[in-house]
Formats: sequence, structure tokens, C-alpha cells
Amino acid sequence: MIVVQSETLDQAWTDLVPLIFAYWKEAEGHRHYQGIELRRERYDEYERAGMLHCVTVRDDGRLVGYALGYISVSMRSQVKIWGDDMFYIQPAYRSRALALMQFIEEYCRHHGIAEIILSALTSGATPELLEYIDYTPVSVQYSKRLGRADSAHHPFAVTESPPDGKTLSA
Repeated sequence: MIVVQSETLDQAWTDLVPLIFAYWKEAEGHRHYQGIELRRERYDEYERAGMLHCVTVRDDGRLVGYALGYISVSMRSQVKIWGDDMFYIQPAYRSRALALMQFIEEYCRHHGIAEIILSALTSGATPELLEYIDYTPVSVQYSKRLGRADSAHHPFAVTESPPDGKTLSA
């Protein structure tokens, strides 16, 4: 029997990790140069703060899909928003994606969330599913590799000129 439900990280973590790696392998190819390093303590911190929420899809107890989302309050409008960290369903269960999305929407309504913002690769079936259930593409996400973000790379302040001398404009 398929069950879609909210779970704590304590309930789901052991089952969740292999699916996070499956998601990474399938959907995050553009980020593989970064590697993947899951730090449970960071997930726990966000969950304790009431920001990170976990929704699972289980088939007779076996985890076959999940969504991790962040609930935050917009700095501009002061409304609650669900932003996805990632969502994934094993290929054999992708026909259950609609049930996962419907659960997330109901979960969000229950928590007073006004908007759901999801990222999806432009390839694959996800954009088609999201548009089928009335999600609207509103932006294009761009990515640029800057190298390691560590103490060896000092950012410049907004009031300074960029290192390449170009002018910043809005």
C-alpha cells in the first residue's frame, strides 16, 4: 500500500539517504563538480527551527520517494512560502508524483503557506506534471561556477568595484 505522509528526520533519515544520492545522481549532474556531503546536524538544525519539512512516499513501509522543503516567511510580503530543497520519486513509482504534490499542497494549506516555489530541470517529466497541476514557470535559474567558497576566496563588498573592474548595475 502506498502512503504519502509527513515524517520527522528521525523517522526517515536512514531510508532517506540512499534516495538523496539517487536524486543527486539523476538530477544534479550540473553540480557533480561540487561533490555531495550530507551533514545530518544541519538538517536537524533547520528542522528544529521549524523550517525544514519532510514528506515521504512509502510502499508497504519502504521509502520510494520524498520531498524536503523549507518553510520561510518572505522578507518582502511577509507571507509563508514553501521552497523545495529537493524532491524525488524512484522511477518505478513516478506515477505517484501527483499524489506527492497533492499532499504537499494540502500540507502547505494546513500550515498557512501562501505559495509553493519549486525548481525543476527543464528536461524530463517534472515540468509537464507541474504545469498539469497549475504551476506556472516564473523564472529561469542560472548557475555559474566560481570555484571553492572558502577562506582563500575573499568576496568584495557591495560598495567596492568587482575584481575585474566591471561596473555592477541593477
